[in-house]
Amino acid sequence: MLSGSTDPAVISERFEEQYASDPWYSHLYRTSHAYHGLHPFQQWYQVSKAVAHVGDVVWVGAEQAPVQRMGFRTASTLRDALEIVSGTVGRSPSVTYLHNPPVAIADVQ
Repeated sequence: MLSGSTDPAVISERFEEQYASDPWYSHLYRTSHAYHGLHPFQQWYQVSKAVAHVGDVVWVGAEQAPVQRMGFRTASTLRDALEIVSGTVGRSPSVTYLHNPPVAIADVQ
């Protein structure tokens, strides 16, 4: 789904109905404790709202291909990530770290 676009409106128009009405996904949701076919869409819409308020998103320690597919960047260490975003946040930013965060937006300056 993200291979074509990361825009929530485009994703919704092109794919939501297909995943919402897929019989196999519905079966798994009803019988196997699986997420509903629309769950990844809802998650992406929430992420997109948060991303609209930040300058950069860098995943530390993540696999590069899926992160790039989402439109973000990767770094192998936090130090590397801070170097990547130094043009946005400066050389000595304050950092907010949420261990296992809830749905939240952190203000990093």
